Parts: sequence; structure tokens; C-alpha cells
Amino acid sequence: MQSSQRLINIKIAKAYRTISHEASYMRAGVQLIGIEIEGKACLYKRKHSTGKEDCQWDTPLPATEWPHPALRENIKEATDLITYATEIFTDGSKIGDKVGAGVAIYTEKILVRKCKYRLQNHCSNNQAEQIAILKALEQLPSLPDQTNRTVTINTDSKVTLDSLKNNTIHSVLIGEIRNKVRYLTQQNWTIHFSWVTAHAGIESNDVADTLATEAAQDEDRNYVYDRITVSTIASSVKEGLKKWQAQWERAMKGAICRSFFQT
Repeated sequence: MQSSQRLINIKIAKAYRTISHEASYMRAGVQLIGIEIEGKACLYKRKHSTGKEDCQWDTPLPATEWPHPALRENIKEATDLITYATEIFTDGSKIGDKVGAGVAIYTEKILVRKCKYRLQNHCSNNQAEQIAILKALEQLPSLPDQTNRTVTINTDSKVTLDSLKNNTIHSVLIGEIRNKVRYLTQQNWTIHFSWVTAHAGIESNDVADTLATEAAQDEDRNYVYDRITVSTIASSVKEGLKKWQAQWERAMKGAICRSFFQT
């Protein structure tokens, strides 16, 4: 297999046939085929694994679980024409490999509830933002004063808002948020969404940000979500580049080529 790849590399790099196997990869600008296969195999295994020891992949919902087009919930933006009795600020935080979500709930401008949630370390910041919104919606039925059921959910995640409005996206968390909005709407709740600028001196949003940061750093807190994203899996596959670099540096052949192309 390596000899075949070497011939391909020579064609790509237009090199002499005397070039070493290791140097041919560097001149052709391709990754060692063994490392490439190992990475693809790892990606396939993580996507299709059913083992209990592995975290679940954040796969899109199957088509059988999509709502009927007539039942799709219309995600609406907040408007100045409505005075919202409940204002919710949500935020997600990823600090290194620690991930958390925070929710600050205000009723008539008074902070009535603070919530913190921790996600698995491999989760993304977008997942944390979405968990914060989902958990905020779950808090609504337990609020003490439900006379005026008008709610605005404020988030600084444009990605999440765009995903909620895009009916072609059917990820697990986006689907659960839509289902929760649909259920609460049937219970006479009016739920609108609003985008706010992050770290812009908005006190309520800063409270949610602080809660998310505290949740991420609280190692005693249980995880509420642990699905792994495709981007996280793909980034782990890129570790093959480091292996390639290490092999290139240890190679006995191609010393002259390595003196010109160290990485």
C-alpha cells in the first residue's frame, strides 16, 4: 500500500523516482495513508458506535421524528409592541475543556431564579447555548406567578436563533426546543426570542454569563448533556497531523528534504 501511495506522490509532486518514501508525502502535500485510514476508521466508529462506554453522537433526528409541516412551530422574534412579564437571559460558556450553561429569569424586572447546568467536556459552546434555552423553557411551568404568560428569551447566540428558524435543521437540541415551545404555546404561553450583544454591559446577560462560567468550573455538578458533535470528532481525527509531523521528524531518510521543509 505504501509503495502504491509513493508512486502517486511522485506523480503529484513531479519528483524523481529516487525520492524517499517519507519525503514523497511532504513534497506531494498529502498525509500518510496509514494515518489517514486510521482517522477515517475512528470517525466511522464514533459515528456508528452502539457501545455503552461511548458517548452518543449528536446525530440529526430521523425523518420519522420530524414534525408534520402543518405542526411546525413558528419561532417569533420579540417586539416592542409587547410588554413581557417574564424576561429570560441564557448563555453558554466553554472554558478550555469545561462547558456550562446559565439561565437568569426575571419577572417584572426582578430576578426570581438562577439556574446552572454543566455539560460534558467534549460538548461545544453552541450546545451549551441551546441547553440553556431548553432548560429555561422547562422552568416556565414552575414559576410562581403565571398570570401573564408572555416571555422573551434573550440569547447572544445567533447560530442558535438561525438554527431554530431554519426548518431544514433537525439536531436533537433544536428539535427539543421547538417541541417545548410548541407545547408551552398550547398552554397559552407567548414565547418570543431576542438576540442580545454579548459582553456589552447588559447586567441581566452578564448574570447569565457568570452562571454559565460557574457551572463550567463546578466539577461536582452532574452533567445534563453529553452528546458529541461531528466537529469535535473531526477535530480529534486531525490529531493524525501531529503523528505525521512526529514521524517526519524521526524519519531516517529525507534529511535533505527535511532541512528545507521542516513541517
